[in-house]
Formats: sequence, C-alpha cells, structure tokens
Amino acid sequence: MSLTSGEKAAHPSAAADSATRPARAGTGRAGAGRTILIVDDERIFCDVLSLALQRVGYQVACAYDTKQAWEMLKNLRPDLMILDVSMPDGDGLALLRTARHAPEWKKLPVVVLSGVSQWHRIKEAQALAAREYVLKGTCGVSDLLKRVQKHLPLPQQPAGEDAADMVAAPEVAAAARPTVEQTGRKQAALAASGR
Repeated sequence: MSLTSGEKAAHPSAAADSATRPARAGTGRAGAGRTILIVDDERIFCDVLSLALQRVGYQVACAYDTKQAWEMLKNLRPDLMILDVSMPDGDGLALLRTARHAPEWKKLPVVVLSGVSQWHRIKEAQALAAREYVLKGTCGVSDLLKRVQKHLPLPQQPAGEDAADMVAAPEVAAAARPTVEQTGRKQAALAASGR
C-alpha cells in the first residue's frame, strides 16, 4: 500500500518518519495548500482528524509529543496548529508559550483541543493568543472543521459548499455542547462552593 505524504504524516507507523520529513512540498503561505500541525498524543484521534482535514484540502502533519512538535513546527512551518494541553512529555501550553517568544510564531493561529477543562488553563491559553479552546467530546469533526476554516480558510472553496459538510461524522447535539464560558462559570462555581 502506498501512502501520500499527508497520509504518512497521519499514519501511526510513520510517526518517526513524519518528524523528519514535512508532509508537503511547499509552504501553505504560497497558497497551494494550507498546512496544519496536529499535536496530540492520541494517535487514533490524530488519524481521524488528519484524514478529515485532508479530505477537504488541507495538508496535515501529526506530532505525538512536544519534542516532536517543536521540531516539526520549525521544519514544517504550518499555517495553523491544533494543540492538546496534556502531553506525555510535557505541557502543550508550555510549547505554545515557547513558540510565542519566537517572532515567526507570534501570530500562528492555534486551536487548543483538549480534555482539560480547568478554568485557569483556558485563561492561560487565551493569554497565549490561542484562537479557540475546544473541549474534547464537546464537538464533532464537522464542527471542528468549521472552526479550523474560520481561522485558515481554504482558497477557492466551491460556491455554496461548506467543506465541513463533506465529512460525515456523528455530532453531539448543539444544545448539549457547553461553551467555554459555560464551562468556566461551572468551574468557578464549583471552586467557590469548595467542591
């Protein structure tokens, strides 16, 4: 079976290879494709999200720890990063903090996608200029694609066609999805009540 370079970056068996070789030839800034770096230690999650993003036209690479993410960030020069907070070898927000000190990464759009719903972590991500903080399990793939497209639109999207609608995925009912603000208020109320 032959994998495209983007599939190699998303495929678990190619993790070591993807750290040293970019998943695409040019830069997304040239307009040919838009590149997204997914930083998450959950390989299955990376595979699913990577395939969905590739299907609608993004170039995707996955890093499974912060060390690999830093190397890929420098070598790949992505147009957007999807970042998990809890990583096996460190803290995703610490990686973002380090990246924000470098001039080339001050304005990199970052979507934090994490299972960590602690209010102080959400505020820390906001202080580091993360564009979104999405709690895992509160949105489906198509909703996440819409959020990515908001910050990194694809060039020449066919008129009337939403790329997120091209990906079939079970969704959590919109009414059941808490917002970041609702989650923060709940965390604050629990902290105030001493629970």
